[in-house]
Amino acid sequence: MLWLSVGPAPARPGAEGTLRCIVIDAGHGGKDPGAVGNGQQEKAINLGVALKLGRMIEQQLPGVKVVYTRRDDRFIPLADRSKIASQAGGDLFVSIHTNSSTSSSASGTETYVMGEDKGNRNLSVVMRENAVISLEADYTSRYEGYDPNSSESLILFSLMQYAYQSQSLSLAELIQGQYASYAQRGNKGVKQAGFLVLWRTPMPSVLTEVGFISNPAEAKYLGSAAGQEKIAASIFRAVKEYKRRTDSRTLAKGPARDTGVETPARKPAVPAAADTKKSGQTAPVGTKNAARTVFRIQVKSSLSKIPLTRSNFGDYASQVQERRIDGRYKYYCGSSFSYQEALLLQRKVRRTFPDAFMVAFRDERPVPLAEALEQ
Repeated sequence: MLWLSVGPAPARPGAEGTLRCIVIDAGHGGKDPGAVGNGQQEKAINLGVALKLGRMIEQQLPGVKVVYTRRDDRFIPLADRSKIASQAGGDLFVSIHTNSSTSSSASGTETYVMGEDKGNRNLSVVMRENAVISLEADYTSRYEGYDPNSSESLILFSLMQYAYQSQSLSLAELIQGQYASYAQRGNKGVKQAGFLVLWRTPMPSVLTEVGFISNPAEAKYLGSAAGQEKIAASIFRAVKEYKRRTDSRTLAKGPARDTGVETPARKPAVPAAADTKKSGQTAPVGTKNAARTVFRIQVKSSLSKIPLTRSNFGDYASQVQERRIDGRYKYYCGSSFSYQEALLLQRKVRRTFPDAFMVAFRDERPVPLAEALEQ
């Protein structure tokens, strides 16, 4: 059994862009202990901080729903963590982890967002956290060929959180600031890297490393109830300030229609994606290749036809497009020339179809998403 409420948070008039649901992810668990050192296990530290953070949010931010990816010592595949976040209609995703190093003197906190890791400076941390998928029997198919031992596999995933990067960076900076000022912990800064647990979370997302289990002093601090309380309070204070800033921007813009999707901060509002053939949408002038590239959200695939009924596709039944490709029938929702707009649609569709994913077509022929993004 997983602890989550399926479906998006209830809409409130004029509440677009506000924080209504936060998903808290305690990294590792069950057969995956994470980093181990100095008599401590990462999975236990992560869970302790996660539960304390959730309690603070529930007590002090009553309008915010808290969803946990796990509330006890159990193994949750990385793909299922993002699925929980999608089904819950999360507005924010915080993944809690504990660092480790070959040097016992390494110390401090750091928070990551999905992005390009220039020079592979954070590669060792990323590959250690992503390697957990090797415990999943079907990881090569679930993660579309991702190889946890290959740095090349990280390139595409760095692009997936683009639409939410500004908000993710804002929260990451707030968290690091609170670690330094409130908890008096070492601040190793905000970084970008290709963590799989952030890849498919269609919302602002961060992965925070709360300290080094390989450092005897930090391991003792993180293993204590008082230390975990202080770390959780630091994250809570950052989330509270993030919400205040988000609410302030919303109020400044005035009442808005609740569309069910979140507009990235500091960028113009993006309308919900629609079928471009019906909407008459055109590509920007001067982008010849982009005019022939369209992004769609695939929801199902089958060797035989699937009737386009509500029992099979719910509210999307009237919008689904059927195509036969490589001997299979594939079903898509919506289409857009804009990758960013398609990301917003993907987030919405995943509330009904958690395994939905984006695909690209050029001249109505499927092309690898990475190739389409390069164009």
